[in-house]
Amino acid sequence: MSVNIPEYIDPVRFSDQNLTLEGDLSMANLPRLAGCANVLPSDQPIHVVLTFGKDQQGIVFVEGAVEATIHLQCQRCMDPFVYAIHSHFRLGVVNSLDEAGALPASYEPVLTVASRRLALREAVEDELMLKLPIIARHALEECKVNASQMSSLNEQKEKKNPFQVLVSLKDRKQ
Repeated sequence: MSVNIPEYIDPVRFSDQNLTLEGDLSMANLPRLAGCANVLPSDQPIHVVLTFGKDQQGIVFVEGAVEATIHLQCQRCMDPFVYAIHSHFRLGVVNSLDEAGALPASYEPVLTVASRRLALREAVEDELMLKLPIIARHALEECKVNASQMSSLNEQKEKKNPFQVLVSLKDRKQ
């Protein structure tokens, strides 16, 4: 069913019913993502599909897929560019850090809040933030700053060593 993705859910109830949620989130619903360095405001919807269930060991899980078009600022040329995210994940719902340590390797742990509710939007936001590049930049062939300009800038930096004067003073004393 296509619905608004709720902020909090009861993961046990959703998994008992094997529910699937499909809907869109906006950047306004994800303030930590919107506040990330290099992320530019956008009205592009973020499409989310979440399936809840229990495996044979009784582990409550959330299988999800997120598709987003995030606008970032290139750190080479400072122009905006579009970064596509297509992510699939499998989260094991846990209530404590001890439970998280006991999860099989096929699950990433997601902690419930004090009332054993799952902060669903935060979990999706975490997944998106993990998929952002460490350094946001265009592909080299698409960037205004090309490889030859970058190498000439590096050469200029190497030529203008401000400590070169100290080396010459040192040589005079000896």
